Amino acid sequence: MHDAVLCAGTVLRGCFTELPTDTFHHHMAVNSFGTVNAVRSLCEALRAELNRMACT
Repeated sequence: MHDAVLCAGTVLRGCFTELPTDTFHHHMAVNSFGTVNAVRSLCEALRAELNRMACT
């Protein structure tokens, strides 16, 4: 069994209406797409292991 804990991200304190739009783009890139990229790499590794197990 393989386990992964994805717990990382960034935060910037401030008033929602006063934060620049670029701040939200940065947070989405790190917090959301960081998780997407980690899960994708795990899927590739799991797929490779399943293929290896099927061939033995």
